[in-house]
Amino acid sequence: MVKALKYRFVQVVASDIGAIMATYFEQRASLIGLDPKNLTISSVPLHPRRLRWRGFNQAKLIANAIGKELGLSVRHDLLKRTVYKSPQADIEDRVERIKNAENIFAVGPLVAVRPLTRTVLLVDDVATTASTLNNAARVLKDAGAKNVIGFVFARG
Repeated sequence: MVKALKYRFVQVVASDIGAIMATYFEQRASLIGLDPKNLTISSVPLHPRRLRWRGFNQAKLIANAIGKELGLSVRHDLLKRTVYKSPQADIEDRVERIKNAENIFAVGPLVAVRPLTRTVLLVDDVATTASTLNNAARVLKDAGAKNVIGFVFARG
C-alpha cells in the first residue's frame, strides 16, 4: 500500500491507510491514557523540492484521513522541512540514515509566535530507524509540545 502511494502515486490509498490507522488509534488511545480532545494531529513535512516532484505529501494525506475518521482537526503548519537531503529509503546504512535526518526541521511560523502546549500525534507512512520522527519530535518538544507521539503505518 505504501509503495503504491509513494512511488506509483495512487493517492486514494491514503484514505485506506488513514482508516486503518484511525481504527487502531481508537482501540489503543484509552490504554495509554490519551484524551483525543487534548491532541493535535500533524504530519511529517516534505521538503518543497520533494513535494514538487511527488505532487503531494503522503503523510499529510494519511493524517487528513485519520483526522476525518476520528473527527479531529489536523494542523500541517507545525513543522517545516528546511534542508533537502536524500530520501531515507535510498540509504541502507542505519548510521547514515540517522545522520541524514539531523537538523532538517524547524517550527512553522505560527508555532514560533504561539508555542504548542498540547500532545502532537505526528503521522508518517513508514519508520525504519525512526530518526526522521525523532528529529521532528525534538523540534516540536522544543516548541512546547507536551508530548509527541510518532504514529506510522509501517516499519521498514
